[in-house]
This record gives sequence, C-alpha cells and structure tokens, in this order.
Amino acid sequence: MFRSMRRSRQELDKQECERILREVTYGVLSLPGAEGYPYGVPMNFVYEDGRIYLHGARIGLRADSVGSGCRACFTVVEKWDVDAPSLSTLYRSVIAFGELRPTAPGEETERAAMWLGLRYLDDEAAVKAEVEREKKALRCFVLDIEHMTGKDSKALAAKRRENHD
Repeated sequence: MFRSMRRSRQELDKQECERILREVTYGVLSLPGAEGYPYGVPMNFVYEDGRIYLHGARIGLRADSVGSGCRACFTVVEKWDVDAPSLSTLYRSVIAFGELRPTAPGEETERAAMWLGLRYLDDEAAVKAEVEREKKALRCFVLDIEHMTGKDSKALAAKRRENHD
C-alpha cells in the first residue's frame, strides 16, 4: 500500500524517526477536508507508545473531518536551513501515516492530555489540575501509525554516511 522511498540513500531509520518525533514540538496534521479539499493544520503533539497524540476542539472542521476515525498523515520538520550557494535546503523530516481517531472518553483522553501538557510544562501538579478542571471538555486524538518514513536532504544524508564510515 505504501511506496518505498525513491531516494533511499536519504532515508532515516526508525530509531531516528522516533527520536525526531520525541524532540520536535509541532507538526502538520493532514486530513480529508470539506468537499474533497485536503485540510492541513499545524498542531502541537506528543509521541508516546508508538502513537501520536494531539489536542483538539469538540467542534469544527478538524472534528468533523475525523468523525469517529479517518486516514491521516502527520509531518514534522526537525531541521530547515536554506543553503543558498547550492540553491538547496538542508532538512530532516518525518511523515507518519495511519488511522486518526478521537481518544476514548475518560482514562485514554486524560492520559493523552497529561502527556501533552507535560510536553510543554514541566509541572505535573499544574498539568494534572488543568486536566481535572477541563476533563469534561477535553478532546484528544490519536494517530495509530501504520507507516512512517524519515528523510534527510542530500547534503545531510551524505554527512551522515561519512560519519558512519
């Protein structure tokens, strides 16, 4: 179902993809949108237990697009620098494909909200208090990853290969 990466020499291994997902703090969620138009939205996220967790509203285009579940992809870029002399960019990115669904009300949603909160605020008591205060209104989503690839620019991939030789 998923194609292999055409530029395989630039492909990142799974461990590097997971490292990037643990360290980068936002990405773009792409969904099927209204009237057949794709819908991409930048979002904060957390990568836990091999899944991507996101926070969202109970109403709106994103909630409508996801419904009880849909196919989606999530893209993060760890590095992006313009290399003007070579008319190129130096980038490192990851894209994950899978089924996106709302988290189950209760424990799964509260756990996802805790992970998300702790990703941005290192104060467990404050995050727990916020989750408790907002738990009736909380809405989180989880992307169950079916396929994931990561890629370096040509120049970064060449440097990576040099360092491994």
